[in-house]
Amino acid sequence: GKRTETGAPILANDPHLGLSAPGFWYLARIETPERTLSGATAPSLPIVVLGQNGHVAWGLTTTHGDTQDLFIERVLADDPTRYETPEGPRAFEVREEVIAVRDQDPETWRVRATRHGPVISDAIAERLDGIQDSGTVLALAWPALRHDDRSAAAFHAMNRARSAAEVRTALKDFQSPLQNVVFADREGHIGFATTGRVPLRASGDGRHPVPGWSGEADWRGEIPFEELPAAADPSGGSFINANNRVVPGGYRYLLTADWPGPYRAQRIEALLSGEGFAAGTPEGAAAMQLDVTSLAARELLPLLLSTEPASPRAKAAIAILETWDGRMTRDDPAPLIFTAWAGALTRALLADELGPAFEAFSTPKSALLSRILTEAGAWCDNIDTEETEDCLTQLSAALEDALERLEARFDRPLAELRWGEAHFAHFAHPVLSYVPLFDTLFGFGLETPGGNATINRGGFRLGPGINVAHRHGAGYRAVYDLSDPDNSRFMIATGQSGNPFSPWYGSLAERWRDGGYVKLVGPAKVAQERLRLTPR
Repeated sequence: GKRTETGAPILANDPHLGLSAPGFWYLARIETPERTLSGATAPSLPIVVLGQNGHVAWGLTTTHGDTQDLFIERVLADDPTRYETPEGPRAFEVREEVIAVRDQDPETWRVRATRHGPVISDAIAERLDGIQDSGTVLALAWPALRHDDRSAAAFHAMNRARSAAEVRTALKDFQSPLQNVVFADREGHIGFATTGRVPLRASGDGRHPVPGWSGEADWRGEIPFEELPAAADPSGGSFINANNRVVPGGYRYLLTADWPGPYRAQRIEALLSGEGFAAGTPEGAAAMQLDVTSLAARELLPLLLSTEPASPRAKAAIAILETWDGRMTRDDPAPLIFTAWAGALTRALLADELGPAFEAFSTPKSALLSRILTEAGAWCDNIDTEETEDCLTQLSAALEDALERLEARFDRPLAELRWGEAHFAHFAHPVLSYVPLFDTLFGFGLETPGGNATINRGGFRLGPGINVAHRHGAGYRAVYDLSDPDNSRFMIATGQSGNPFSPWYGSLAERWRDGGYVKLVGPAKVAQERLRLTPR
């Protein structure tokens, strides 16, 4: 509150998920005699998942912690109903799932489980080639599968909390999935906590499947709640998290071996500390959620521009990029040219060494490319040729490759290209999108700004033909004003209805894209339509 105009905290939250229609979240204002809650809920959940209750507000985003392990289990050759353990053979736990099928006999699905968890289905056995053989199966260990999970109780308690301290207490029951939680109360207190069950492994770091029969990588408990990252009321007056690393070097436990990049968090920090930015108002926080400046692009761009253009079209591309400020806006050609060039360079540097595995790494990462170009030039040599290529040669060739691909897809001058026509968010129905005709009838899309490293995340995977479809982003945005809960603002990516025939099915999509918000305020008489649910 000491950094806001009202003297009370502001909390901004916009968790990212895959985009679909209907969306994952529903906006809700719930009034009871005891309290008024507002925020986001989801079908089947009798709670507000992300929101406020007049006393506190809370938000979540993933830690990207590693809490899942695959154990390779050896099946007894003479008895497929049993598998090996350190204590000797043990029988699989088996249950049957019966799936009703219209106009056909029911399908019965046999599910096996080991001491580590359920066995991965034989239906994807071909994707596991090289990991398991005919005498083994894979079992998944994951805290979310435990029967004693009390995460629902944690949400129930947060919905009723009256202070930041009570939110912190409620989080003791938050066990899966591993999340970063920010919270604030009307008295001015703010807090941060990473919460969830994180396994303590006897060996290994969780990156690879491990033997299940020996016990050498078994879980030996979990990180104590009190020793997970947490803080309250920092001297700087703010908490920032954008899925970036939450522990310092030397932290005694392993949350994950791989952290997402720091670019979005660094951009938030720069905006919060920059002059002329209204960080102390809900409007300023909302503007920050919509920021599309990519610090990753700003980091890599000077290295790309160090090459000498080899053709007139390369000169035109470089002229466009030389004046680009790294903003991933819809109507600008620069983000598209930059992404195509970075993708072609990634292919030139990695595909020869990685072979068939390259496709999993085809989306460019600025930090990786920057490191190769400045510290690990050996990767610039193509091992499939007799010549020894250097990085400048690869930069120039990659630009020409990118421009050829852009010309093949768009066939017009570079200056007329637009990021938005390639970076297109398609909201597909999770079932009907697989049915011809219905996929276009019940799905919809629109051009969007942003990229993988922008605060307003426009997550994409670079595919063939410069495919950069927007697949992952902030399906929910909220800015909570602790001085006046009714001054808080909200937005979801699609609409309030899950019924494709409703006018509210996708009615919020353009407002979401363009940075609009709504307020969840009463009274009910202002509603345009009312659905009354009456007990029988």
